[in-house]
Amino acid sequence: MPLPARSTALLAALVGLAGCGFFGSGSDDKLPPICPSLRLLPDAADVTRYRSSAHDLTEIVADARISAVPAQCARDSTNVVKTTLQVRVSITRGPAATTRQAAFGYVVTVLDGEQIVDQQDYSVQATFPSNVDRLDVTGDQIRLLFPVSAQKPASAYKIYVALRLTPEELEDNRRRSPR
Repeated sequence: MPLPARSTALLAALVGLAGCGFFGSGSDDKLPPICPSLRLLPDAADVTRYRSSAHDLTEIVADARISAVPAQCARDSTNVVKTTLQVRVSITRGPAATTRQAAFGYVVTVLDGEQIVDQQDYSVQATFPSNVDRLDVTGDQIRLLFPVSAQKPASAYKIYVALRLTPEELEDNRRRSPR
């Protein structure tokens, strides 16, 4: 009994995939790797900096928020997955700013289970042209290498991204409602 045309096309596609090693013929290195999980720390994803201890709108020097962290994964070798990411920060110049520059630090932390295996500080700088009070700036490209095996895929790792805050800024973020 002949197969319907749709079934024949599906069968042909499956045979083609099987020939490419899609069904585990030992060539897993040709498939894109599973990436580590990437997370923002909610309490440290944004910050408002003030000129004084008065948290009034007129006292805002600058406000920053992590707006995106695009990332890509690729197999670097059979036992290593390379993750490349860049942190994008939206920075707003406040009415109390005395310069047209603003800088914010951020930290990228890698965990293996609950253990920190890498933590690096980075920064972004913004120079506001006249009549511009909001900029999106992108940090340097960050490359992370993850040792992997059949027992430990790259998804076993976690990458956390957060702005580098003072203890007071962190406490302010925890007191206010989420943005």
